Amino acid sequence: MRADTEDRGDYDVFFCYSWKDKARADPLVELLAAERVDGTPLRVFQDHRALEDYDQISASVQEGLRRSRCLVVLFSERTLRSHYCRAELRYALSAARRLDGTTQRVMPILHRTEYEDVRPQTLGAVRLPDPRTSSDEHLIGSVAARVRRTGNRRFGDAPEPGAPDWHPSPLVGNRAFRGRDVELFEVHDALHAYHDPGSGGVPVARIVGLGGQGKTMLAEQYAREFAADYPGGVFVLRGFGSHLAGRTVGHHVRSRLGEHIEEFAGSMNVPGLEGLDRPAVLNAFREHLGRRKQPYLWIIDDLPSGLDEKTFQTLLAPTAAGHTLVTTRYRSSAEEYPWGGEVLLGELDEGAALSLLTSHVRPADGEEVRSALAVAEKLGHHAQAVAVAAGLLADPDQGGFDGLLDAIAAPGPDAVELASRLGRDLPTGYGASIATAMLRSIDRLDHRGHEVLRIASLLAPTPLPQHLLEGVVARSDDGAPSEARAFVEAGFADAVDKSLARALLPASAAGERLWTVHTLVSRTLRFADTGDTRRSRLRQGALEELTEALEQSKTRFVHRLLTHHLPHVQELLTSMESEDVLHLANEASRVYAELGDGRGALDQFERLHTASSRLLGPHHEITLKTLAGLGVGYGLMGDHVAALACKRAAYEGLAAVLGEHDSEVLIARNNVAVTLSDTGDLAAARDEYAEIYRIRRRVLNVQHPDTLMALNNYAIEVGRCGNHRLARRFKGIVHTRSRTVHGERDPKTLDALHNLAASTAALGDRAAAHDLLVQVTEARREVLGSDHVDTLTSQEGAAVTAASRAEALSLLQDAYRLRLAVQGPAHPDTVRTLVTLLEWSLPREAVAAARARADPGEPEGDAVLAGLLAMDLHERLVTERGADHAETAVARCQLAHALALQGPGLNADLLIEDAADGLAEELGRAAPWSRGAEILKTWIQDVEASG
Repeated sequence: MRADTEDRGDYDVFFCYSWKDKARADPLVELLAAERVDGTPLRVFQDHRALEDYDQISASVQEGLRRSRCLVVLFSERTLRSHYCRAELRYALSAARRLDGTTQRVMPILHRTEYEDVRPQTLGAVRLPDPRTSSDEHLIGSVAARVRRTGNRRFGDAPEPGAPDWHPSPLVGNRAFRGRDVELFEVHDALHAYHDPGSGGVPVARIVGLGGQGKTMLAEQYAREFAADYPGGVFVLRGFGSHLAGRTVGHHVRSRLGEHIEEFAGSMNVPGLEGLDRPAVLNAFREHLGRRKQPYLWIIDDLPSGLDEKTFQTLLAPTAAGHTLVTTRYRSSAEEYPWGGEVLLGELDEGAALSLLTSHVRPADGEEVRSALAVAEKLGHHAQAVAVAAGLLADPDQGGFDGLLDAIAAPGPDAVELASRLGRDLPTGYGASIATAMLRSIDRLDHRGHEVLRIASLLAPTPLPQHLLEGVVARSDDGAPSEARAFVEAGFADAVDKSLARALLPASAAGERLWTVHTLVSRTLRFADTGDTRRSRLRQGALEELTEALEQSKTRFVHRLLTHHLPHVQELLTSMESEDVLHLANEASRVYAELGDGRGALDQFERLHTASSRLLGPHHEITLKTLAGLGVGYGLMGDHVAALACKRAAYEGLAAVLGEHDSEVLIARNNVAVTLSDTGDLAAARDEYAEIYRIRRRVLNVQHPDTLMALNNYAIEVGRCGNHRLARRFKGIVHTRSRTVHGERDPKTLDALHNLAASTAALGDRAAAHDLLVQVTEARREVLGSDHVDTLTSQEGAAVTAASRAEALSLLQDAYRLRLAVQGPAHPDTVRTLVTLLEWSLPREAVAAARARADPGEPEGDAVLAGLLAMDLHERLVTERGADHAETAVARCQLAHALALQGPGLNADLLIEDAADGLAEELGRAAPWSRGAEILKTWIQDVEASG
């Protein structure tokens, strides 16, 4: 039978077609209606009306689709041009998947097209006989046979998709999402049918399009509609620096990734994170995902151009169960992203654009519908612009559809200028019209809406913590926190209503509420904003608020709570114009260093010193302090030559300004001595420490903590110069005075006792030294914790003074694994522990031979020595225990570690992959050595990527 739009029964088939293909559709429906199921004719729904007037799909058609169990689509070049066909297809495909886990209920019949041209590809995979070589009767018979094999449930019986498990927090739905019916399935096709060999065979898809076309909305909507496919959760990563243009570097991207991993690990309550550095957190997070063994979606939002392949690979989902979905403005090319399946996002289709444009105000008649269509056309069906125009239409002063059409059809000089500045970020030929709509919308903001967007335009186009904006408002207007909160919320409500901002987290969400403002909006506001004085005041408020947030990390470890603050710090630091900004930069540098990000710290120190030199001059006290900080940064990266030059220049400059006895000058001089010792000039370092001690004793007193510290440093260097007896005497004095000044269990007193033990051992009394070091280790475990770096240092001392090799190896192995987790594989302390462990694992003659071959004077001397020792140990164990033995696999880990310390390209990645897999299989993934191998594996992958 043939059903019209008024028939309310259940149906076997809903026939979907473009009205322009009705001549071909009618005979096919006649044949379908003649087919029988269990002796009863097939019930077929066919809508006979021509929906060319952009009416909404009628309730009866929607009900017919909902009450059908299959859909047959007459697929021609016209099908996807029809907003209604696209909507019907999307509904049926989604419902079919939720009913059966497949799309077999949706069947295409080709009309003047090829299966290869069918979109989404999921639909083309459900092949029926080719109508060019088969009769209509045979074709319809195949359809009927498939309908007979299909269950009796209807599309309307499909369960609603559950909400995704968002990380780090649930996201708010976006009311501006329209259309993209086929693109949703194209994303799904790309993620499940495209495994890129260049990306390790993992599923990767890229949504590519101009700014404002809705890439992020599509990715988030895909996550909502396909949540059942990703029970492991949806992870959203933002803020990778697409707005930084030429300043974007691979390191910034990897650093931002580390911040996200820490946030995800916290949101998933991954155990044992306290005190771990970033590589260790990543390893714990990866292990947690691996134990869950559930598919998950990994969304990398708004990735910048120009990243190398290795950096791109570090961003991919960290386990095999992950599916990586990237949004970016940049098409694949040799210079950009040739990896993964691409979904090109263009303009909205006409029906979707009309639906979005009329979401606030409905057209009164056909004439207004035509005006609305013309407005959408003038805006290039650009999603962001159409959404903004929809908000404009709600303003009575705008003049309705005709008034808006007149405005955007005749853009003024300011709109033309803005369009030229936005350039390639807007579709060609529509820039001035889009700029007109954006400018008009911003002009109609109330005071609060304009103010919050003004603040947003001063910061990065990444998630904006509401608390940060409240602080900026309160500081700028000297208002109470409650008043600032109400102001910010009202301002964002106004901006959201005009589609100029959106909430990322619902108001009821626990934790920090986040907002986002698209970069096109921020750039438009910066262009139109003439309130330079107010912008300056708000910028100062942002500086003060961000600085205070970073300063909190001095007294407690809140670094991982700053994830959403650091991108905004970076944005403000692009133009360092005052001492306040320099202070903010210094705080940011310190946070990066304490997060274990040496490269990030050095980058910040470099920018800080350059800006301070320009702003204050090279001889200003602040500039000289930033120069000392730059020396510290070079030291963190192992460049002691550059570190010494910076520190010495800083000390000499500060001494000239402040005098030799000033505390800041003595700190700078102490920094010089540290690097002199690091470079092997022990006598010069000793003399510097001696002079610092003499000044401290004279200016302060013998029991002042700074004087004790100075004497302690001098004593250590005296010992390094070979006079261990004098060193022990000085260290005894420091320990005795520390007990009086600080107390028996104070960390400073324990440091002094540790140093005393070191000199005792150097004088040959190993047993006494061992007893002291065991005492220190036990006390530090109680006071500082078993994984504190000072505890590990005394534990290593106890190891090398132990009476038996077995006891020494046990202590050293434990210390090495803990240093990997706490300080990371590249830290000098970890490298030193590795060398010591390897030396104790080999015969003395083998160690002597390796030391003879290594050159300790070279910059990578320790790494080379570790490589020689590790290679010897590995070869011995292969011979003695076999290549697959667990001890051999551990030695292979150590060899991979040593090789990676010397740089990429030495096959460390292959060695660690083999070792990690072998240990996991032999010992289990939870075993200490297996966890250590995974930490090394993550770090080595980053070493190879950075090469």
